[in-house]
Amino acid sequence: MFNPFLPFYEVDPRFWPNALVHAVLDSPSSVLTTCEVVKAPSIPEPDEYVFSAYEDLIAARNTDAFQGADVLLSLVSASMSCLDEARKEMSLELDDANHFQWDLYLGDQRWKLKTLGGAAVDDIPIFAFTNADYRRRFRDGARPGLAYKGPPVQDDWALDPLDLALLVAMAQGQRDNGVEQEVYTVYLLYPNLACTDVIVLTGNIPSQSLDAIREGREDMPGKIDVALGTVPIVVNADPLRENGFLKMLAALIKYGESLAYASGDGEFVPMIRQV
Repeated sequence: MFNPFLPFYEVDPRFWPNALVHAVLDSPSSVLTTCEVVKAPSIPEPDEYVFSAYEDLIAARNTDAFQGADVLLSLVSASMSCLDEARKEMSLELDDANHFQWDLYLGDQRWKLKTLGGAAVDDIPIFAFTNADYRRRFRDGARPGLAYKGPPVQDDWALDPLDLALLVAMAQGQRDNGVEQEVYTVYLLYPNLACTDVIVLTGNIPSQSLDAIREGREDMPGKIDVALGTVPIVVNADPLRENGFLKMLAALIKYGESLAYASGDGEFVPMIRQV
């Protein structure tokens, strides 16, 4: 197929049109097919720190604080800390000062993309997380003190062009850091607008497609596949280890660990960076 990214190499991905998404998905719509979210079969019992974070999340999910993703960030951080403590061989690095940054390469162009946070294994990207408010602020240059009227806009079931750019950037990051796969799998997490579920985008991007995008080829072998799953934001206290969100994070950690060993590093260091 024709490389649909080619006409947009000089266009900032923050301003990519929906038409590009339609071309990549080979669909007249940006609406995604649904899939089951990957989950670990079992995890250790989380401690009270994680349970407290879930209680805070439920209390705040319909407030402006949740829309700003502060509580979701705390939840991811607490959950990763819990899983890290249980596994012992992992370590968690927190950085409160920086956005998580991803480099997207389109031919000779390098575009810098930012999200609220993410996780990487020795710089091998695994997942990122964002929300509608942060997308809006990133598109507007994330100007400090910028005030908006009304809630941010997000189609929960459609692929945002900026999210497409992030998935490609993470897949490029995997390969650039020593991962060798025929198809690269990356994940993007964000809350739905109702703040009842975490949406999980799964991007499967063939190595041949990455070659075409990186080298600016007119033809792009392979097909980029993006599917959407959801995980309810609920507190399952009896036992909390059955919580779907925690089991999803545990599965992503295991996936990242496997990529690290396959690339020869053998060390798993998840990093959560928040604004």
